[in-house]
Amino acid sequence: MNEILSKARLAPGKLNRAELRMLLETANPVELYQAAYELKCRYSGKKVSLRGLIEHGNHCAKDCFYCGIRKSNHAVNRYFLQIDDVVRMARWAYEQHYGSVVLHGAFVRLGKKSTGTNGATRRTSSERKQMILNKHIEKAYQVLNGETLKEAEALALTEVSGCDILDLVSLANKVRDKFAPAITPCSIVNAKSGVCSQNCRFCAQSSYHHTGIETYGLLKESAILESAQKIYDQGIRTYGIVTSGCGYSEATAEFRNLLKIMDALKAKFPDLKICVSLGILSEETARLLAEHGAWRYNMNLQTNPERYAELIADTHTIEEKISTIKQLQKYGVSICCGGILGLGESWLDRVKMAFACKELGVNGIPLNVLLPIKGTPLEKLPVMEPADVAKAFAIFRLVNPDKMIKFAAGRETTMKDFQGLLMLGGMNSMITGGYLTTRGRSMEDDAVFLKQLSCFTDTQIKKENVR
Repeated sequence: MNEILSKARLAPGKLNRAELRMLLETANPVELYQAAYELKCRYSGKKVSLRGLIEHGNHCAKDCFYCGIRKSNHAVNRYFLQIDDVVRMARWAYEQHYGSVVLHGAFVRLGKKSTGTNGATRRTSSERKQMILNKHIEKAYQVLNGETLKEAEALALTEVSGCDILDLVSLANKVRDKFAPAITPCSIVNAKSGVCSQNCRFCAQSSYHHTGIETYGLLKESAILESAQKIYDQGIRTYGIVTSGCGYSEATAEFRNLLKIMDALKAKFPDLKICVSLGILSEETARLLAEHGAWRYNMNLQTNPERYAELIADTHTIEEKISTIKQLQKYGVSICCGGILGLGESWLDRVKMAFACKELGVNGIPLNVLLPIKGTPLEKLPVMEPADVAKAFAIFRLVNPDKMIKFAAGRETTMKDFQGLLMLGGMNSMITGGYLTTRGRSMEDDAVFLKQLSCFTDTQIKKENVR
């Protein structure tokens, strides 16, 4: 299939009937769309405008371009021929120096001819480059064969731009489909909000910033059970308890109350996977969480560990966070560890964070996209461009082929119309129903979204932790 798709890209007019049929019946729709998009870019740049697809029934006009190209019976199934015929028409019109070709129904209208030197078709070196796969993306295909991406190779992918971004996204989707096909939605509760003693620059809950958010102490057990019931009734089976604050270096009364709440959750919902995000821990508190059924613990690096104090906070250290991760791993708790994109970091910082997560052997990688909050030091930062977000997610997938990669905050506010692009670019998990201090998309909408993804994968989508 890869050979046929490559042929379609390089010599679209050379496909035979059997190859075309195989391509349209078995190719991944994402790859097929990408190939068609590349061809559109290639030929529309040569004064050929494509609008629509030619559709053939059993009748046509005498000037039907389809007959001139295919010389075949119109009873042939049109759906096997659409893309190939459009490419043939575009190529022929370009080589004949027509200014445009408009396709509509069974009729074709050709624009004025343009003149070239001695009637010859000219292609610049940049035009020829459009006809082949970006060399850095081609090199990254090694990941599909089980090989690993080096840091320098990942950094080279950050230079990808334009149409090549869709090639990168397509590769990331193939890697996800092969190594991490399960989709894992989850939901969280903000069990304790605000008045945090730490000075994280991005965070609305820090006592150093004045953001006007609602603040409250640890929720009562009944409130957390009620919250869990709502997501459980929606079919979600992964539930996270998140508290503000530096963490728990000892088993305080509040910490033991949290353990009691976890016990109540397990008793009421035996199949619910409990995640917790409580900040920095000691060995004692890490052990107690494991003993009380913590399935996964969230402890984000947030950025390149080497620049943590500069970009994130200096009231605690990255070493304390890494120590917490290792203590929990020691007691068998799986780890969710990622960060935030759009903090003012460089592409090198993003790549280094991706490799830091890999080196720590974490199980899941949640990625947030910063939505600058008024009252924080980052309030005036520009929002990250969707194309850069797509690149970042794809690179994280290529560096961590078999990990859960979750889009957390920023999915609705930053990506908007491009949310689906990330799910087709390496992401295989999402927080649904809302975040800590901002609202998210409804669980009902996300459930429909997940069902619609099945046509963009070669394997049957397995939805983990969903009933």
